[in-house]
Amino acid sequence: LRSACSQAHSPRFDRNLLSAGWVKGLVGLSSKRDGLKRIPQYLQSAGITLVIESALPGMTIDAAVIRDGERTMVIGLTLRNPREVEFWPALLHAIAHARLHVSLGDWDTIFHENGAPASEPFQEDADVFAREALVPSSGWAKCTSRSKPTAATIVEDAHLLGVGIAVVVGRCKSELGSLFVLRVPSANRDVAKAMSGE
Repeated sequence: LRSACSQAHSPRFDRNLLSAGWVKGLVGLSSKRDGLKRIPQYLQSAGITLVIESALPGMTIDAAVIRDGERTMVIGLTLRNPREVEFWPALLHAIAHARLHVSLGDWDTIFHENGAPASEPFQEDADVFAREALVPSSGWAKCTSRSKPTAATIVEDAHLLGVGIAVVVGRCKSELGSLFVLRVPSANRDVAKAMSGE
């Protein structure tokens, strides 16, 4: 929260701004060369302050959503795993909690670990929200990489869906689990370096 307060003043958070179109625009940044750098400003337009803090040794938290009073919504990411393929699910899961739970007053703070089983209905809600926001089921049904995940089909599907390669690789990984071993270098770029322009 101290880090968030030190940043430029954000507009008041309004959950209604997190419409389907706004979420689609956010995910669409995954396909842009400078998309990762544009995320903090995009979030700020809806009153969300993004803070990135290093993970503490032994800590397994990837994201946190924190409400500070009536005005401020903070999403904190640890980039514990800095690869882009891990970043998008963590961010969209946090957006889901901001929209569905924290903004409604159900919780003041929610922590999330990528890959952890959804032990509570509210975690399952956020998992579904994130998955559908990144790659809607209707779009995924048309993707060749569902059954034949190769570098070529993943690139084709990313273009078809209007998202970055890392988003499609993430969906393949979540659907195929340990069977999915394809390594796509562009899905593994370091988010911290990309956001800082390195």
